[in-house]
Amino acid sequence: MWSHWYTYYNLRSDATYQQKLPLDAVQAILLATNCLKQNSPNGFSNVDMYPWICVGLHDSTDSDYGTPSTSMLTVTLISVVASKSYEQDIYLKLLREIATNLGWELILDEDDEGNEDVVIQKGGLPA
Repeated sequence: MWSHWYTYYNLRSDATYQQKLPLDAVQAILLATNCLKQNSPNGFSNVDMYPWICVGLHDSTDSDYGTPSTSMLTVTLISVVASKSYEQDIYLKLLREIATNLGWELILDEDDEGNEDVVIQKGGLPA
């Protein structure tokens, strides 16, 4: 999805969403960044001193975000909506850190030229 106002990112283990991580482990990694606060079991947003961002945790098999469930125990996809009002490098630093800690890849949903699922950082266990 492309927008004049927002940039959309995804973090996932691979294109087939095979790796399931425990919800509590993913929540801990996001909170440890000190840039995000938890709004619900599956939802995060920016802390006061960080640019606007919205993060959702999903248990998906096909990139479908579905309806957030309070009974979800595993995560296969993290969706991110970031504001284009800020330099994307601010967000990319945070998202690369999260992807590295998870051993997952970071994907740009669609770039300004219409290319979809642009791999920004390949997955794999952190070095």
